[in-house]
Amino acid sequence: MFRTRNNGTRGYTGYRGRSGGAGKWLILLLVLLILAGAAFLIIQRYRVYRADGSSYIEMPWARSANETQTAAADTAAPQTETSEGTDAVQEGGA
Repeated sequence: MFRTRNNGTRGYTGYRGRSGGAGKWLILLLVLLILAGAAFLIIQRYRVYRADGSSYIEMPWARSANETQTAAADTAAPQTETSEGTDAVQEGGA
């Protein structure tokens, strides 16, 4: 008279697979690795090397206004070195 949910063996449920926890962790790990690789490639643009070979990261918004103006002036008007001949003419003519 009473029907049960399991028409098969009593006391056992059907196999429903493994829990999806391991797959979620793997996906999260892959996403983090991709983001870390992208950040590494983007930061290469802002890496600056010193004369001694060490490096540091200089972001454009971290520069002060004076450094930005100085860098713009250096690229706009390159300085020319005075030659020894012009110095000699100026000394001799004075």
